[in-house]
Amino acid sequence: MRCLFAIALLLWAPLLLAEVPVAPGLRIVDLAEELSWNGIPMKVRRFTTRKGVDEVLGWYRRQWQDRRGGEPVPRWVETPLDPWRLLTHREGNVVQTVQIRPAAEGAEGWLGEINLEDLRKVRADRLARDFPRMRGSELLNDVRSEDIGQKGAVIALRNGFSVAANADFYRDHYLGRGWHADADTRVGNGHLLVFRSGPREVSITIARGSDGRTQVVANPVSRGLLP
Repeated sequence: MRCLFAIALLLWAPLLLAEVPVAPGLRIVDLAEELSWNGIPMKVRRFTTRKGVDEVLGWYRRQWQDRRGGEPVPRWVETPLDPWRLLTHREGNVVQTVQIRPAAEGAEGWLGEINLEDLRKVRADRLARDFPRMRGSELLNDVRSEDIGQKGAVIALRNGFSVAANADFYRDHYLGRGWHADADTRVGNGHLLVFRSGPREVSITIARGSDGRTQVVANPVSRGLLP
């Protein structure tokens, strides 16, 4: 995901990203001039931190809870997207998200904000419609970015097929269309695939989720149209 994580401007916390609070210790990086999540315009910043995933998510859980009388009531939903974890919170007409995963020294991820008014402008058949997936795959996440001269995305899917069957599907899809395989290897209990065709590249991580279903996280990057 190196192209998606291109650094444009480096800032330091504490600060506010629109209305999304920035946890202490997060180091904020501008991600892209234009970005959409599942087809919806989204304000996004990438962050890195020396803190662990659980520590960062713990801070946001405490921020995003109702403290009025009695026991605190969570006002967030947590979704595992191996190796990512996604925390979603609604504040009025705005949905705020923290998407985070472990990194070499701490963690990295995104802070995002979506205005629900923009939902009216989205058609369901636009969601990741140009990315291949096995029949019956469920779209979990579709984050698009557009920088000068290149486009990228992080697309997360989930289905009931095995890791090997998903790997075979993407191998057949891309090699059958003349792409070159830069990587095709098992990683733990999962599989990593990287395909390249001219200025286009796609990396695909496939792993069994905690719910027993298989999760596919793909990062297509292109200087033209997305693969």
